[in-house]
Amino acid sequence: MAIAALTAMLALGGCIPSKESAMTHEDVAAVVRAEARAMAVALGHNVTEYEEDLIPCLVTGQDLSTFAVSMRLVADPDRAAGMRTGYLAERQTAGWTLRDDNTPDHLGWTIQDRRGFHIGYYVFTNSGYAATLRGSGPCLPTPASGTSGPVRPSPTLTQPWTDAP
Repeated sequence: MAIAALTAMLALGGCIPSKESAMTHEDVAAVVRAEARAMAVALGHNVTEYEEDLIPCLVTGQDLSTFAVSMRLVADPDRAAGMRTGYLAERQTAGWTLRDDNTPDHLGWTIQDRRGFHIGYYVFTNSGYAATLRGSGPCLPTPASGTSGPVRPSPTLTQPWTDAP
């Protein structure tokens, strides 16, 4: 349920057409992978269910898709408590905007930038610090074959994270 909620939040929030026309799905995948993996390392350990997908964007009348990464992990209590003044503060200094997703049921933050990237996590402190983390990039035209228009190649979606914490 939590991953579904985070997926919906990021899909709606992150699914805006790219402002950078030269960006490809491979470019988006590289940024999403790097940021999501860095956030996971800063937050905790025992990453499981790591998945990469190219998902349709919810933009009416346009055939757009976005690259997304999702995973489960166990947040370290000390790291989770220090995220706002540590890792998240560093990302804010680097130009990312922070969104506070905290509720009485979970700790949560999302970083987002002007290009349409969103990387966020939820930590469930009452469930042994179980956490979900998801990231997505801007929407780009969905890769297609046999069309007369420009084709953006689909990113390789089979890149496992073999050295995950």
